[in-house]
Amino acid sequence: MSEHVNSILWLERFYRSLSLIDGAIDAMHTMLDLGHDVRICISPLVEFPYCVPEKYAWVYEHLGKVFTNRMILTKDKTLVRGEVLIEDKPNIIGGVSPVWKHIFYDALYNRNINDSVCMT
Repeated sequence: MSEHVNSILWLERFYRSLSLIDGAIDAMHTMLDLGHDVRICISPLVEFPYCVPEKYAWVYEHLGKVFTNRMILTKDKTLVRGEVLIEDKPNIIGGVSPVWKHIFYDALYNRNINDSVCMT
């Protein structure tokens, strides 16, 4: 990781100020209302002191307490069971073969990836 990126990740309020993805909050609530067991799976950057508490604060602020109780923190998302993982990272590698279908969101760094479904 470059020194510049590293210095940004150390800033207080960086994680808490991350932008919303258009339609994501409505989608989360809709899936929950339809009876799906929706979870937020976060792979924390443990060397950055604000990452975990600010991500919890972000979820609480934008999605409410119902979703803070649905957060899973893990460095290995392949260990999490579910039907679908909606993710911005194109390649999820871990200790086991995942049981979920991987759907990732379009971003500059994943536009050349064709091995998963990409949502724009």
